[in-house]
Amino acid sequence: MKLINKILGKFGLVIIPIKPTQYLLNSMAVRQNHAFGMSAGMADEEINKIRQESLIFGNQLLTSREKRAAINEMVQLHEEVVLRGFYNPELEKTNK
Repeated sequence: MKLINKILGKFGLVIIPIKPTQYLLNSMAVRQNHAFGMSAGMADEEINKIRQESLIFGNQLLTSREKRAAINEMVQLHEEVVLRGFYNPELEKTNK
């Protein structure tokens, strides 16, 4: 796979798996919102306690529900990239 991507990279192309790994989705979520990584491994009760006690830091932590929402959004973005979402390059060509 590395060799193929290296060759394709000379043409500005890469191979992207249709099904993203959890690691990729987590990485994408952290890139969009660093709080995703900051609250990793913390229980919702602990996060809610910190939110109540800290005006600055607490609001930056994400509960499990918020993390699931972030991952769902990353899945949708990945679907667009691998042409499984709403984007269709053929429609783009006809609308120019």
